[in-house]
Amino acid sequence: MNPIVILNMNGYYEPLRQMLEKAVRENFMHPRHLEMWTFVDEPEDVINALRTSASWNKDAINFAVNRR
Repeated sequence: MNPIVILNMNGYYEPLRQMLEKAVRENFMHPRHLEMWTFVDEPEDVINALRTSASWNKDAINFAVNRR
C-alpha cells in the first residue's frame, strides 16, 4: 500500500497527530503504527513525502492488535 501523507497546513491536523501519539502512549496502538502516516506542513513537501515515506502492506493488520 502507498504511504499516507497528511498535509498539516497551519496545524489543522495537529489534533490527529496528538491522538495517534496518545493511542501509542496508552497502548491502544503499537508504536510502529505511527510509521504509517507522514505529516508535512507545506503543499510543496507532499510529493517528496510520497516518494520517501515508508510503504505498508496488507499484512499491517497482523500488528494492528495490541497483544500485550
